[in-house]
Amino acid sequence: MKPRNQLERKVERWSKQLPPLTLKDHEKAVSQCFTPTAYVKYRTRHFCNMCGHVWEQKVSKQLTTVCPHCGKTLSIEKTRKRKFEEKEFFSVVRVSHGVQCCQVISLKRYYEYGGEIHTYLMPALENWITADDKRVVIARNTLPFSYYMKDPYNYFTEMRIKWPRKNWENYILYTSVNIVKSVLPIFKKHGFSGDFHGFTPAFFFHNILYLPHFETLVKANFWQFAVDMYDSYLLDRYWPQIKICIRHKYEPSDVKIWKDVISNLEELDMDTHNPKYICPDDLLAWHNVLLAKLSKKRTQDEEKKMRFDSYKFNKEKKRYFGVAIFGDNLRIDVLSSIASYYEEAEAMHHCVYRNKYYNKKDSLCLSAKDKSGNRLATIELSLKDFSVLQCRGAYNSVPNRREEIVGLLNKHIKDFRKAQRLAV
Repeated sequence: MKPRNQLERKVERWSKQLPPLTLKDHEKAVSQCFTPTAYVKYRTRHFCNMCGHVWEQKVSKQLTTVCPHCGKTLSIEKTRKRKFEEKEFFSVVRVSHGVQCCQVISLKRYYEYGGEIHTYLMPALENWITADDKRVVIARNTLPFSYYMKDPYNYFTEMRIKWPRKNWENYILYTSVNIVKSVLPIFKKHGFSGDFHGFTPAFFFHNILYLPHFETLVKANFWQFAVDMYDSYLLDRYWPQIKICIRHKYEPSDVKIWKDVISNLEELDMDTHNPKYICPDDLLAWHNVLLAKLSKKRTQDEEKKMRFDSYKFNKEKKRYFGVAIFGDNLRIDVLSSIASYYEEAEAMHHCVYRNKYYNKKDSLCLSAKDKSGNRLATIELSLKDFSVLQCRGAYNSVPNRREEIVGLLNKHIKDFRKAQRLAV
């Protein structure tokens, strides 16, 4: 895309003037991006993937060895591979012409066992950030269907200005290795001390500028909360409790369990601003205590609701409880209690109980059985026009005697109408 304003024209020019990486930066990127490994072949032949040195050594029971050429400690890995390929991204953070530049570089290494190691550095993405958080993104084009790719960029295309609009997060690539050369003073003022703690530099700089809660956590050095709740919604949701933790210098060992504790306290109507409850010495033990209380409360609430549902069910459907229909080796009875709905659901393996059909005001459920008491079907009858809404067998199948069951029920609809009129 062509530059649209003065800032984008300047950034496009500055991007081409960025200095190359020094040898020290290159060595740091390689050592931190890739795991130092000694590939073992033919039982005794070792190959160092850091310097390419090959030497003979007996394989011991130890999991590591030391390269005699570069002196690095290497993890031992037995292999039969001949060709190797390694790819990783790292970030270079620096200030250029008064603007913060977060440059993401692709680091690729190709080598054969015992051969020369070829390393390639290719810029993939640049986030330019001004002190007032104006952003310019420069990146290469991505490959088709690249959403799930680890390396989505087409390196045969040029670095061009992109138009991120509001979704500038789409142009952030996660990097675990960050080389910090220089940072704008405003970011230091807002809490940056040289470590991103797992955050991507561009994302971290945006958060400390425009999320005051995140900035407070960074300055207070409460990284557990910052890493697990960097989203503005979560920070707003738990901020009163987080402030109490900061005041008492309490950082939970597991933020996810701590969030469960707060949710449990709210459901139990306990004080969520009491340090005794939200800053426990043993978080896991306190979490288990609250779970036990919550389980007991939910059981009591369920029993209370079940009593209310039973009272409501009897009040609305009691008039039909005496209706019973008999046919040739067939009997149809009204399900006259919530317990009978549960038994029907367990026997027929359908959802008449789980979906609370007993709470439906305008329908009535019946059970069809043969003379031996074997359940044949469950019927849902409309109380508005007394039509059959459903007739289901086991596992919601169509019962074998469906026509016979529905026909018998339709012949005795007058019994249900009579029960309805007598109750009015």
